[in-house]
Amino acid sequence: AGRSNLGALRTSFWTHRPPPNLPSRPGLPSMHPQRPHHCIRGFHRHPRTVVRRDSLRCSVPPGDQRLVPSILSFTVHSPRIAVLRIRIGRSSISVFFIYAPTSAAKLEERESFFEEVAAVYIGEKSFYRIIGGDLNLRAGPRRDGDFRTGPFVSDPNGDPDDLLRDFLSRTRSFHANSFFQKKSSRRWTWESAGEARKTRLELDHFITNRRWMAQDVSVVSGFTFPYSKRKTPRPDIDPLRYEEAIRKYEWRTDPDPSKDYSLLATGLKECSRRAEIPPVPPPPRLSEKSRFWIQRRGQCNRDPTCSTFEKVMAHRTCQASVKLDLKEHRKRVLLKAAEEKRSLKKAK
Repeated sequence: AGRSNLGALRTSFWTHRPPPNLPSRPGLPSMHPQRPHHCIRGFHRHPRTVVRRDSLRCSVPPGDQRLVPSILSFTVHSPRIAVLRIRIGRSSISVFFIYAPTSAAKLEERESFFEEVAAVYIGEKSFYRIIGGDLNLRAGPRRDGDFRTGPFVSDPNGDPDDLLRDFLSRTRSFHANSFFQKKSSRRWTWESAGEARKTRLELDHFITNRRWMAQDVSVVSGFTFPYSKRKTPRPDIDPLRYEEAIRKYEWRTDPDPSKDYSLLATGLKECSRRAEIPPVPPPPRLSEKSRFWIQRRGQCNRDPTCSTFEKVMAHRTCQASVKLDLKEHRKRVLLKAAEEKRSLKKAK
């Protein structure tokens, strides 16, 4: 058990061919003299691109719906390996989401897993291939003549099994994390739990098939996941409906006291469910006008034939309408709290 940070990879994709004047010295971050045609940023363990401990899932955030038309396919090869295929311009991209076995697993199991990943990786024919995930490997210092890893690592020893180095050689890929110099506090992605002195390791990695495509690899700490530990509020029960549900329920008994108690508990839960008062939804914060302009702004952004003037006007009108609605909503909430003599600070 432990705490994890997030790894972020920023990459650039050229629709035709890589730019000229790329650095020839290995181990140095690429300096791009030209602006790329397409630039995207990918996050490992994104709140909507979830990498779970037991399986892999991939979904697109609501704010990134413009990416949906570019998605070609999504394949889950195993509970630990999944591939997302995207087309940007004339370039095809394959993004691999993997979760490798931990160091507690047997060496044969870990080697077999990376052989499977290598076979899937080599089988992909996309021009760009990116592996992002929890490899559960420590990248050691670069050896003489090794151009597939960079000079910047967080672990002076590395993995004694050299699984990462063997994987890079087998797939002819590059370790993007080690090509960029970062502080030690900006490299670790896993922290041990229950120890006075925390152990921090860089176990999440990004691997690319082209060294010049990686612009930056960073760690995003303190990321907010859409998860709440708050319990579900207890539903309100109508006493009259509850009594009526008890009278109409078909009660059963059993000679066994344990089974009889289980039947009683099941019946009471069912009666409570039937007598629940549905929650009253709060008044909407945004008016129909604001919702219309939000949809209109999205349509303008997705429509390539829409003019710049229409996009700017839709954005400004939407922004002004939403701002006015939120101001009116805040005023209503404060007035209601004042009438009910509740705290204004806690009014929402």
